[in-house]
Amino acid sequence: IISKYNLITNYFYYPKNPSVITNIVYEIELEFFSKNKNWEQLYNLKLEELFLKLSRLCDDKEESFFINSKTEEVFQQLRFEIFSNLNKEWRVADMASKINFSKARFYAIYKKLFGISPVRDIIIARIELAKYYLAQNKYTVKEISKMTGYTNEYHFIRQFKSITRITPKQYSNF
Repeated sequence: IISKYNLITNYFYYPKNPSVITNIVYEIELEFFSKNKNWEQLYNLKLEELFLKLSRLCDDKEESFFINSKTEEVFQQLRFEIFSNLNKEWRVADMASKINFSKARFYAIYKKLFGISPVRDIIIARIELAKYYLAQNKYTVKEISKMTGYTNEYHFIRQFKSITRITPKQYSNF
């Protein structure tokens, strides 16, 4: 089926309207679990419909691009390193050069792989780590801001509040 519709394996496809895909997958699941009469035929037809529509939805190759498993692994390792060292300053240009990618290509691949921009991913990870430290009630907000990579305590407080909708102080009082 994949070759029939000129789809490429080991290739990320990002359709402009993913709800079409979601609906077909839902119908495939219903057939599979219902086991109604002739379910296998309908299951196979729906599966073929999925690939057909995927090929139609992804005609624009700029929407999709090839990411081999080695590249994905490199990004996974870098993300692990980032999350293990959230107190360090992480700039997109530095992350990109660390794994020999241009800044633009790095950003695009990161966002496609993880569904979030690298900067936003780091911010959310830092806030999650800060929540862990706040729950321990052993550190001041200033100490936690430094431990999570912020050089400015007030910037940390603003970002914390933008993610959690409460201040770090309010969070630690829960």
